[in-house]
Amino acid sequence: PGIRLRGLRHRDLLGVTVGHTLPGSPRNRVNFTPTPAPTPAAPAIASQPYANGGRSYLALSVRPNTTLSTPFAGRVQVLVYQLIDNDIRLGTNDRTRPFYPYLTLAGPDRRMIYRLPAQTTNSVVLVNDGQTVDVGDALFRVVGTGPTSWNAFYDSTMQAQVLVSLAAVPSGRELDPAPLFR
Repeated sequence: PGIRLRGLRHRDLLGVTVGHTLPGSPRNRVNFTPTPAPTPAAPAIASQPYANGGRSYLALSVRPNTTLSTPFAGRVQVLVYQLIDNDIRLGTNDRTRPFYPYLTLAGPDRRMIYRLPAQTTNSVVLVNDGQTVDVGDALFRVVGTGPTSWNAFYDSTMQAQVLVSLAAVPSGRELDPAPLFR
């Protein structure tokens, strides 16, 4: 006729085995075998405060193949830098060296700058320079594990994939970007 277990939900029965009825045994036996809990996946984005040169930033460690979206509406500026002979240059086209995109998202009251890892091998920009974006639009995808351009340009200990700063417009007062990445 079956066994009725009151008060248990389906997930409580994972790993349950029903014992056999033994001759002369007054009841059926139920053995509970604990099912190991699944290991939670690491978050796609982990953040940590970072300071350099008297300024505050947010370092983002980003799992490969993670797309970052706009936290607020605005217009995007895309600038691409290269490090050539220890000089940071804008607009060069030396195909033997990495290209480092900087994305600036300018809204009516704030401006966020994303400093990405090397383009193509570690990041892919998904917007065009001058494009207007809405909240939730895809900005870029981190595709590798290489560090932000900040590692090559200023601080070789910086291993996060993206470095972010946020400032109020028009004052330029630093704001904390951490709440936008929770």
